[in-house]
Amino acid sequence: GGSITASPSIAADGTVYVGSLNSQFHAVNGGDGSLRWSHTAAGEFRGEAAIGINGIVFVGSANDKTLWALHPDDGSVVFSLVTGLTFTFGGVVIGGDGFIYAGNWLQRSFTQFGVERWVSTQSMLWDPRGTPCLSRDHRSMFHGGHATFRRFESHTGVNTNSVVIGSLIWGSAVLDTSGNVLIGGEDVHSLNPTTLATNWVASTGTMRESSGTLSEDMSILYYGGRDGKVYAIDVATGSILWSVTTGGQIQSAATIAPDGSLYVTSFDNNLYHIVPYSIIYFDTASVYTFAENTGSAAVTVTRGGIDTSATFSIDVAITAGTATGGGVDYSGTLFTVSFGAGSTTQVVNVPLVWDSVAEPSETFTVTLGNLVPGVGVSYIAEIQNSTLITITDSPQPFTVPLAPPAPAVSLSSFPTTGTLMISWPVPLNATSGNLPVTVYSVYRGGVLLATVPAPTLSIVDPGPLLENTAYTYTLSLNNSLGAGPESAGTIATTTYRVPVVVSANPVAVPTAGGTTVTLSGSFFGTGRGSISAVFIDGVNSTVLSWDSPTQLTVATPARPAGPAAVSVTTVLGGAGPATASAVVFTDAPNVTAVVPETCGAVESAKIGIVGFGLGSSQADVAAASLAGVPCSTMQWVNASYLVCTAGKSTGGATAGPVVVTTASGGPSPQQAGFAYTAPSITLIQPATLVLPVSGSFTATVITIQGASLGRHDADLAHVNVTATVGPGAGTAIPCTARVWVNDTMVTCTLPASGVNVGATIVALASRSGGIAASTPAMLTIIAPDVRVPNVTSITPSAGPVTGGTFVTIGGAGFGLTSLAVTAVTTANVPCVGVLWNSDTQITCVTSARPAGPTTGPVVVTSITTGVSSPTATAPLFTYVPASTVSIPRIDSFSPEAAPITGGTVVTIRGANLGTSAADVLAVTTASAACTKFTYTSVQQLECTVAPVPAPLDGPLTVTTGTGGVIVAARRFTYYDPAVIAPTVTAAEPPRGSLEGGYPVTLHGITFGDRPSHVSSVAFGTTQSIRTTYVSSGVIECVAPAHPAGIVPVSVVPADASKPSTPGEFWYLGRPTISAVAPTVLTLAEGGVITIHGLHWDEEVEVTVESHVLGLHNVSRTGQPVLGDSSSNSNSTTTTTTTTTREMAVSRLPSISIEDPLPRLSALQGAVARPADPTRPGAIAVRILKSHLKNEGGYHTLTVRNPVTGGTIASGEYLFATDDCPKPGQFGTGKTCKDCPKGGLCPGGNRIWPSEGFWNPGEDAGYVVACDPPGACLGTKDAICATGYEGDLCGKCSDDFYRGNGACNACPASTSVILFVAGDCIVWISFALAAVFIRERGILSYCVMVVRSLQMLAGLGKAAEGDAMPGWVIAIYEVLHIFSGDY
Repeated sequence: GGSITASPSIAADGTVYVGSLNSQFHAVNGGDGSLRWSHTAAGEFRGEAAIGINGIVFVGSANDKTLWALHPDDGSVVFSLVTGLTFTFGGVVIGGDGFIYAGNWLQRSFTQFGVERWVSTQSMLWDPRGTPCLSRDHRSMFHGGHATFRRFESHTGVNTNSVVIGSLIWGSAVLDTSGNVLIGGEDVHSLNPTTLATNWVASTGTMRESSGTLSEDMSILYYGGRDGKVYAIDVATGSILWSVTTGGQIQSAATIAPDGSLYVTSFDNNLYHIVPYSIIYFDTASVYTFAENTGSAAVTVTRGGIDTSATFSIDVAITAGTATGGGVDYSGTLFTVSFGAGSTTQVVNVPLVWDSVAEPSETFTVTLGNLVPGVGVSYIAEIQNSTLITITDSPQPFTVPLAPPAPAVSLSSFPTTGTLMISWPVPLNATSGNLPVTVYSVYRGGVLLATVPAPTLSIVDPGPLLENTAYTYTLSLNNSLGAGPESAGTIATTTYRVPVVVSANPVAVPTAGGTTVTLSGSFFGTGRGSISAVFIDGVNSTVLSWDSPTQLTVATPARPAGPAAVSVTTVLGGAGPATASAVVFTDAPNVTAVVPETCGAVESAKIGIVGFGLGSSQADVAAASLAGVPCSTMQWVNASYLVCTAGKSTGGATAGPVVVTTASGGPSPQQAGFAYTAPSITLIQPATLVLPVSGSFTATVITIQGASLGRHDADLAHVNVTATVGPGAGTAIPCTARVWVNDTMVTCTLPASGVNVGATIVALASRSGGIAASTPAMLTIIAPDVRVPNVTSITPSAGPVTGGTFVTIGGAGFGLTSLAVTAVTTANVPCVGVLWNSDTQITCVTSARPAGPTTGPVVVTSITTGVSSPTATAPLFTYVPASTVSIPRIDSFSPEAAPITGGTVVTIRGANLGTSAADVLAVTTASAACTKFTYTSVQQLECTVAPVPAPLDGPLTVTTGTGGVIVAARRFTYYDPAVIAPTVTAAEPPRGSLEGGYPVTLHGITFGDRPSHVSSVAFGTTQSIRTTYVSSGVIECVAPAHPAGIVPVSVVPADASKPSTPGEFWYLGRPTISAVAPTVLTLAEGGVITIHGLHWDEEVEVTVESHVLGLHNVSRTGQPVLGDSSSNSNSTTTTTTTTTREMAVSRLPSISIEDPLPRLSALQGAVARPADPTRPGAIAVRILKSHLKNEGGYHTLTVRNPVTGGTIASGEYLFATDDCPKPGQFGTGKTCKDCPKGGLCPGGNRIWPSEGFWNPGEDAGYVVACDPPGACLGTKDAICATGYEGDLCGKCSDDFYRGNGACNACPASTSVILFVAGDCIVWISFALAAVFIRERGILSYCVMVVRSLQMLAGLGKAAEGDAMPGWVIAIYEVLHIFSGDY
């Protein structure tokens, strides 16, 4: 009904939202174009809408300058806001940060609840048009107007950069995958997002009113022009791929539907639907109904769309409906068709089965899927589509086979294998109507057991088959018409399993019997009741236990010496075969165990020998030996136990059996083993040492590694060093110090003299094991290198005063080992780390030079001679101001992971990544050198990763001649695509608050090749608020609300069958302060306090009153490090500190602090898992007098998590005073008194009452004891116990009464009623007695008794408050009935 200038917006459910110049805004069904609802305003709808939380639609109307929030169900107004924006040439956009941005004549930002964040007044000066566009990190906003294009800070609206592109800009910008800005004027421009420099220009001359739209894979930019054409532009080069003509001017952006097609509005009042690529579907114009006798169902697969140049193949899957597959109604489950370039149709023929069964029409479904792209893959849409195929009946005059003969059953193999052979003859009536038998079906007990194709005539029933059970087997025949009737049944004979004994443990047993033996075998039944008998040597033995179907425990009978057969008889299986020689009865000694099983070769250890038949007395034991070494002494304990003193093994380490020989039984068989151990040396580190110039070593330590190097330090007798050549050769010299580390490692401090150049032998002796010596090749002493180091080149020759520059030093005389260089200085400043590469090259990392810029020589000092390289000819290194140096750095690289097959191109972005292609020396990914790298600019490189044999993880590095080695902060990962699931490796930030609503970037691998491969992001079981696909390794989302704790965060693939490997995300609760020490500071000096708390981040911001004391590192060990707030009393941590920290993470490898020389360890790039924020944390903070505002008393202390934004403030912990600040005293000024009894003096003129004491306030100067003591709980606020209140906690609270000196809870109302009722009964009874008792004397006695009880109750009332036993109090309470006092 009106011209359309706005781009349509499409919701997740496919609804299309678009406004027109007739002041109406419409919601249209995307499937058929029908109208859902309309909204009418006082102004024209010229700009596009944005879809926010819960599908709320935000749109602006022009003339009335109103921002509308409309409900997606019916278009009802959620809220409206008069903004001052005309919305003439642009709409609204919701950024990745969740905020609304709009601009036209003015620029404004709102929350989704209609609250204004900022308004840019500068906008009035340059007439912005179109809809704003936000950068990928949400920190920048881009907007154009007339011929000027500008960049703003998105959170403030401040303009930071601008460029004139020479043409009118009325449309909105979009961003490509690299963050480049794509904007149309008369032509289309690609601009650098930082500098706004031009990357390319696509000349069309018609684009000033419209905006661009990117394809799903972000490789194609769609733009509409005043010439009525929709252009497709290559994002990488700016070349025009194709164009489509509409019926009028286009002043709005095209919209991409979920299926990848385009919706475009035109000035001819029409909405156009354009398919810019190939789509694949079934030709639904065809009638897919086939008679079963036609042979096959021909189904046409059609390719539509503008571009038909791509090649591909696609599967057609068959799914049964009422028709049955497998050759019953049709054949086949999957077909594949291939399309060549220009091909638009392919036909799939599904074979149909012509049977003789009269039946209604039946159906099956064909479905497209598994598209495999060929050439031109970016222009193929993977469209899933299904259609129904109907088969009409046309029966033929054939019949199913008749019943065959019954099958035969063979049992010959069953007793040993547990299987049955079923076989059958060739059926005489196998055919009917000339249709051959195709399948035989075998049934056991009416249940299908197996189907086999003809002409197979037997099968094996694999079981499991039960014992003593009858089975029925039948057979039926199948032809193409179906299955025939089953044969008559046959009964299998009774099945059974014979028990079999395989082994016994132990084998050797004494003839006296009574030995417990475990039998192992099979078919021992299902319990103790299954066992009829166990025969050992023909004697029925005692069954001690049934352990399992494969194990029994029995006791041996008394039998003569010799081997014995063993058999088992079960109730169902009968008698099993006898296993010969399963056990052996013997009177000879037998050794079953040795304790301990080892000892040193020269150690006289006591060894316990366990067995049976070990002699009848000490005299009967003739001999015993361990591994062939006779025992030096033997002590007979009993026939089952001997104690042997091990003899010394002259052969060193050896192993063998334990043999005991008795006079009555002879030698024992070799059943138990024993081993003698002796020391051995396998490695000495370092293997090469340089002899100092002085000829003497000073505190040089070597490490000896091997086996059995002693049991403890006292077992180590000596460690000697022997030179093989030179003076004193062959003389053993003890180490000046030795340390036993464990039985595989000993250290030795070399003697100062007696060690010469050449091979050196190290000998070690342990008191238990003997002596071991190294081979001459294990330790070599080389002559000192007395050359003078000479430095000839350095790269780079300058670096910032903040340090951290990697300097490669070339020259000669740098030494023959990694220990040759002792120090390197650059401009007289020692390097923080040194890496020895070779005799001609070393690398150092410069230290910071706080004194400022300077120039000086690079000097290398030899550790051997102490001589330094000459300075006169040395190259000069210059420290320059940090502000003048562009520090090389890697900001990001994408993707962050690649398959192990290699070939993936990684784009590396940063700054100063080489001055030219020749300056880039190497690029590595996880230590693997790239097979190819391309220098794009000083800010970008491209690297083709090399293949690796297995998954790998490591740093990404770039080495340049001018900047040295540059290490990325994040690590690069190689993965095996065959086994790896979508995996989250890191979340940025790694933690957040419980409320959610903040952006989180997930890094990982195999997230998918396109946005459609990702379904959502899950935090635990809660879906993220928004999910944005960036690449296969990066996804941006908005975290949902969640309870505190660690939750798995995972990327949910669109294919639900794929697993997903989650990462971790921390939800932090609100931070708390649990303690502060000390709590009192002097007002004159301040001091250092330690704050303890929970739910803190790795850094927290501390504020005292209004003074922000900066960020402080949190210690989880209870040893906090003092922050730098003393030097920054007015604001947060300085920019220099922050910059240094970031540089250290991004550029410096870790430095080993264990090496006596500072050398570079392996390059590290991993981001460590953050410390557990749920663990208690502590920080140390310096408080100055100025922070306390020069005021005494309590001061508010605030701790804030900068990452999550959570804050805790407390005014209870920090107290400042100059009055008696020492704890334990109180008073004013210097007049201090000791804390009174019952008081706690925390410092200052303050007294807090202890439990049982009270005061009116902490500044009262006294405390008073409470009565009773339990009424007062003490503390700073003098808290009363439950039931007490008022001064001295001496008053009973409501619902409490005083009794026995204490405040007691009032009894329940039922108790009072019962008490009154009892009292009434007593007095009514007394009144009745007065009436009916005639004898007045008896009545007088009754009066006297009641009076006496009343007096006793009165005494109890008077004594109330005195300590009385509980039973006495109970008696008095009962007597109150007689006095009416309750």
